[in-house]
Amino acid sequence: VRTTVLPTPVFLKKYQEKINEKEQRYFPLQGGLGDVSQVPANLSRLWNASNMSGYGPLLLSRVGNFMSLSTNGQLLSKLPLLDSQNLSFNLASVRYITTTAQPAILSSDPNDLTKWGQEDLSISVAKICTLEPHDEITIDLPEPMEIDSIHLVGALGCSIPIAQGTNVLEVKTIDIDGKSESHFLKAGQDLSESAINRPDVAAQIKHGAANIFKQTPLPNESWLVNIYVTKTILVKPSTIRQIKLQLPAENTGAVTINKISLNNSRTKTSYPLFGGRWKYVEDLGDTRIYENPNVMPRAWLTSQVQSETQVRLQTKSAQPSFLVLSDVFYPGWQAHIDGKPAHIFQTNYIFRGVQLPAGEHTVTFSFRPLSFAIGCGISSASFALLLYFIATDRKPKPQAPAILPS
Repeated sequence: VRTTVLPTPVFLKKYQEKINEKEQRYFPLQGGLGDVSQVPANLSRLWNASNMSGYGPLLLSRVGNFMSLSTNGQLLSKLPLLDSQNLSFNLASVRYITTTAQPAILSSDPNDLTKWGQEDLSISVAKICTLEPHDEITIDLPEPMEIDSIHLVGALGCSIPIAQGTNVLEVKTIDIDGKSESHFLKAGQDLSESAINRPDVAAQIKHGAANIFKQTPLPNESWLVNIYVTKTILVKPSTIRQIKLQLPAENTGAVTINKISLNNSRTKTSYPLFGGRWKYVEDLGDTRIYENPNVMPRAWLTSQVQSETQVRLQTKSAQPSFLVLSDVFYPGWQAHIDGKPAHIFQTNYIFRGVQLPAGEHTVTFSFRPLSFAIGCGISSASFALLLYFIATDRKPKPQAPAILPS
């Protein structure tokens, strides 16, 4: 281990005060493969920085499933960052995410001001051809933004029977007054099948190729994968707060969106989306930091004291309520409300929760696994047995009676 990584980084101290206010967490998008400056899970524990990531033995399988992580702690898809219906990062009290700082990709056309993010969003709006089908994805912007066009990079999948000009994706904008405006992307004009160049697909496909953004070769294949680019021009400039991507009924396949950029031709600005609700904070060398404006506190009432094996909370509510603690539900945790045992519910798949009556209460979570009690019992019994053997071994042994000669 390099000794230079042992002290807490200077930049981390600046964010630690904000994190510690509500006992919140970091999340490095590269997991255990990220640079030291991205606060990877192993070093974050050394630096006393709460981290929702992990890898190998440092990552519980239930947490990995809930956060959509690979075994090395990387995020499998950007969908949890983009879709406002996905609350995993909010519920897990993730306030800051770290990733590699990469410059935006500029258009080769000098008249095109669009900037594209380096990282692909890799989100799908689909009924088939994906592990997690979504008919609709809602993207909440980190703050309202005045734009006049939306630019997308993506492709269709499993779309051989879809005819030219068929509606394949509805792009809906919602402005700050709640008014919506819908535009439909069409097959062969805006987006097309990614495998359109494959010989067996080319012989059957019902729509042509849209405007190509890039082509990618496949190992041991002679054909290229197509990714397309399109833009939607709003009726008039609008200050929007939300974008919805919806799958029309006539699209029986899938749409993959790799990049989204929001443009304002008046101000000549282009904003590439990284994650809908994540607010860019700053670049620190090779590391980029985003903040979650909708993050929830570690405990959803008020958090007071926490240690490794015990969490103590002071709560106050005018009516019966349910306390959720965004710490992992795991066998061995016990709860007490005002000193009386309480049942712990497995909440939101991985968290702990208890039912609370109205009023002020002290809630304590203590880690007392049955295996530890059994181990202590076995150890105590073994120790007692050892003492018994030692004691009996030290007692004077009875001597045989002397045999006198006759």
